[in-house]
Amino acid sequence: MGSAPTSLRVNEEFRRYFRTWDIMDVTVARMKYRQLTLRYCINMEQLAIVLGRQLPDPLVSFVFGLFAPKPIREPRSVPVVDAVEVFVGLILVCQATLAQRIAFIFDLMDSRGLGQLSESELSICK
Repeated sequence: MGSAPTSLRVNEEFRRYFRTWDIMDVTVARMKYRQLTLRYCINMEQLAIVLGRQLPDPLVSFVFGLFAPKPIREPRSVPVVDAVEVFVGLILVCQATLAQRIAFIFDLMDSRGLGQLSESELSICK
């Protein structure tokens, strides 16, 4: 086995804010994202729109910083975060049943909307 943690650890500040959200809040955020862009990566302004906030906003900055990748090579001219990671984080801490969480994540990964995952979609889940 790799060095991945054996349990999910969620940032407490992230959990504290978004645990008041329910499945509908996350679904609405995802609808905003879908209307905004077809890309998987979003910048801070787009994240603010998805979360329904106005910039400058300390919460948006916090979430962006939490999900921003650590620079591996050169820093990007426009920093971005992976929207899929943000939505998985949101669905895991919001008020939802396990079945709702699984259905949401499945739908999130089923990019073609066929009700099944392709090999490439499954490889993203690893």
